[in-house]
Amino acid sequence: MGIFFVLNYESKKRKSKAKSTTVLIIGKVLIVVNIGMFVLINIIFNNSDALKTIENHLKVNIELINEIGQINSIVALPIGTINTKRNNSGESGNATFTLLLKGEKEYKEMSFSAQKSIDTDWRIIDK
Repeated sequence: MGIFFVLNYESKKRKSKAKSTTVLIIGKVLIVVNIGMFVLINIIFNNSDALKTIENHLKVNIELINEIGQINSIVALPIGTINTKRNNSGESGNATFTLLLKGEKEYKEMSFSAQKSIDTDWRIIDK
């Protein structure tokens, strides 16, 4: 975000000297687009049924709870994929997430894969 303000400051400075600000404006637009994409991806990830399935599994996973303690929070890192296909029969897809788990004892980063076929709900296929 600081880069945006620097570009804005430089843009004003160049305008006062009647110099071209095209490159600076393009830079500001790219920053805004990147931030928007980051926010959109996080919204999609955090509202996906695949992630909810994984979170529900983690909350009752006794081995994990014994290792890191009761899970206080789960953060979906912006690393992963969600691929879904819809047709007249229903929806199918695959998802991979890297999650940061905050337990009472320690933090742990884990990756999970989930899969959905047309006639089933999301299920974890790999931990």
